[in-house]
Amino acid sequence: WGNGGAAAGTAYRPIVFTNHGSSTCAMRGYPGVAFVAPATGRQVGSAASHNPQQPVTTILIAPDSSVSALLGIANYQNFPRGKCLSHPVSGLRIYPPGNTAAAYLPFKTASAACSTQVGQLNVAAVVTGSTGQ
Repeated sequence: WGNGGAAAGTAYRPIVFTNHGSSTCAMRGYPGVAFVAPATGRQVGSAASHNPQQPVTTILIAPDSSVSALLGIANYQNFPRGKCLSHPVSGLRIYPPGNTAAAYLPFKTASAACSTQVGQLNVAAVVTGSTGQ
């Protein structure tokens, strides 16, 4: 989870994947990202949509090197109450592209997200480096 910024009610943070192995590996595509409810671990709202700002390419990751994908998180208060039923969330479930095993990234403070199917999350394809751009 890297440093990010914000614009017009949306926070942007890079999701960083680091190769801790001893050989080069490859990654291609979009990570899966969704909000997670406290205690139950169930998904809240819809999973992140794919933001096409970065082209999808295969990236070779040397040992101890990183790739990243920029995640946009729209504030749940941006949406009309009738379209966004807020629900507490404790963090994010993140799947590396092409993987079925997820990591859990807890939030440092209590947060809320739309429990309805609105476009609150969007994620770009992985790119070289740790900034998501």
